[in-house]
Amino acid sequence: MPAIDAPIQYRGTLTPQEQNYTYDYDPSTGGKRTFEYDTFSEAQAVALANLNIANRVPTKYRLEHGKATVVLQDSNFPGIDTWQIIANETQRSRWDHPYMMQLLQYGGDPTADVYGKAIRVLRNGIDARTPFSSVATDPDISGLACPYLNNVYNLFLKGSDVYPASQYVLRHTTNVGNAYNSNIADSYVDCVYSVNQLLSEVKNSSLWIFPLPGELEYFIYTMIPPAYQPGYKWGWLKRSATRTTAAFNRVDLTTEYWLEQWEQTQLGSR
Repeated sequence: MPAIDAPIQYRGTLTPQEQNYTYDYDPSTGGKRTFEYDTFSEAQAVALANLNIANRVPTKYRLEHGKATVVLQDSNFPGIDTWQIIANETQRSRWDHPYMMQLLQYGGDPTADVYGKAIRVLRNGIDARTPFSSVATDPDISGLACPYLNNVYNLFLKGSDVYPASQYVLRHTTNVGNAYNSNIADSYVDCVYSVNQLLSEVKNSSLWIFPLPGELEYFIYTMIPPAYQPGYKWGWLKRSATRTTAAFNRVDLTTEYWLEQWEQTQLGSR
């Protein structure tokens, strides 16, 4: 019969061994995995705990009857997706109003250059504070004179060179673990998406846990585009994503797509 005070003999390894694994998902916080490791080596348990603490992984350590347990929570999973359609309140140049561009024949015959000649006459008249009645007799503007142009010209004379306008914005926020190293939010930044290109990205279930809801898709798809202007593209300009630290060792990535008729000289296309 062995002595009562004989030392405990261990068989196998003292390296911490995974005992169980669980996965939890909560719509408000996202997904997380929980791992539990056991070992009879307190030193190795502490080393495992410290390694994960240094990597900002939520860690619990417990010592009971000589057995050390380390519980790790890995939250590096895509979490929740929030979609919004909001409105930017913008100010636009009166020269860029669609009706003004149509009236002055922007993008028309380059030989006739109606737009360029009209703009020069109007700007020179505004700078010289010339009444519209005098400007309207200029041969480069006389054929375009109308009450609308008269009203806008007088607004310029009063110092009012912009008009208010709303701009639709699709905003998407996805909540990911802080070790997440890839996201579609960083692709095609400063490119203008057509409606179909936008929907193919935001409806892709391989990119998001919760793709764009159907009601927002319908709203986007049924928007009526403005009249076509040469050199412009009506679409959604993708902006750079912002990153904000969030609870549970996670990060919020927010991406916006701005709807507008964009001048294409310095912007890319998707």
